[in-house]
Amino acid sequence: MTTTAPLLSSVEVARFVATGFHRMDAVIPDDLNEEAIGVFDAGIPVAYYGQPVPKVYEEGSFVRRLIETPAVAGALHSLIGPDPTVDHHALHVREPREGAAQALHADAIIDTRPDAFDVQLMYYPHEVTGTMGGTLSVPGSHLRRTNESDTGRYQNLRGQSRLTCPAGTVVLLHHGIWHGGRRNDSDTRR
Repeated sequence: MTTTAPLLSSVEVARFVATGFHRMDAVIPDDLNEEAIGVFDAGIPVAYYGQPVPKVYEEGSFVRRLIETPAVAGALHSLIGPDPTVDHHALHVREPREGAAQALHADAIIDTRPDAFDVQLMYYPHEVTGTMGGTLSVPGSHLRRTNESDTGRYQNLRGQSRLTCPAGTVVLLHHGIWHGGRRNDSDTRR
């Protein structure tokens, strides 16, 4: 996945290292955002660990066009290099008024390799308001490796951030950052 897209600056990379995330507001074009919901409703085929991006996502496919958006491609290249492999993907949907939040957790423990470093891509095809239960994350928490769900009992940590954002926002996370989908109290599926 070579790119001529704009790379992150040294300050942006350093900020990712320190905080565990890089946020890019409204970088995905409206036509992809509009297409996303139908694609997600239909389901994305399973991806297998260790496969190169071009082998997992065909040229022209929705996911491939998403990650080849210049801002996303440049950020991925800056953080993980020119030819990334896919670890896995999962689609998380928060239903309207579902009444529960996802527990705070970290995904790093799933990959037990001592030198593992994965970047998670979170994409929001529509605006996320405060009542829609945006993803909660704790900047810097990736520096304390924990068991996946050991953080589930923690509430209201200093510095936590609950995402609200415009449509087309992408957030890249270190795979060890503590995060969880908040309860959706709106009438809109997120």
